[in-house]
Amino acid sequence: MYFLNFNDGFIEVPFASPSLNIYTVGCIHNCQGCHSKELQNFHHERRRILTFEEIEKKLNSIKGFYKSVCWLGGDPFFQFKDCYDISQSIKFNFPDIINVVYTGYEWDKFFTEHKCNWVTPFDYVIDGKWEGKMLGQEGCNQRIWKQEHLLSSIFNFRVISFEQYKMEEIHHG
Repeated sequence: MYFLNFNDGFIEVPFASPSLNIYTVGCIHNCQGCHSKELQNFHHERRRILTFEEIEKKLNSIKGFYKSVCWLGGDPFFQFKDCYDISQSIKFNFPDIINVVYTGYEWDKFFTEHKCNWVTPFDYVIDGKWEGKMLGQEGCNQRIWKQEHLLSSIFNFRVISFEQYKMEEIHHG
């Protein structure tokens, strides 16, 4: 999988902070007002190969510091198979780490169009093209999908509100 960098996040997953944010490259959505336009280019001049071992090293560097992994981009689902495979390894080796993905694809349509029936290692998927509204703002088109059962299929996800998403720490904390 190709990515640009990591950083520590404190707002992307409000109930499981800090998060290890992973910025992938490649995106076809061309969202109006994209704040990471340079990451749309899959052939970004500074892209690097990301492996599970690199994430594992980062997660182990400060034991217990990270509560979640958050995939951003670009669009992580532009490289879906790699994102999926690495996330499987994260879930297997770090079962307490919450795995969150931001994607411009619509989660339910993505699986239908790709005829996927895989189980998924993602705990939350925030979907929908960026239209200039932050999660929780009135008029935001993005949806927050919560997985109901560990390693479940798309059919075991449900859409929750931003308020519910923020309150997830009660259940995970």
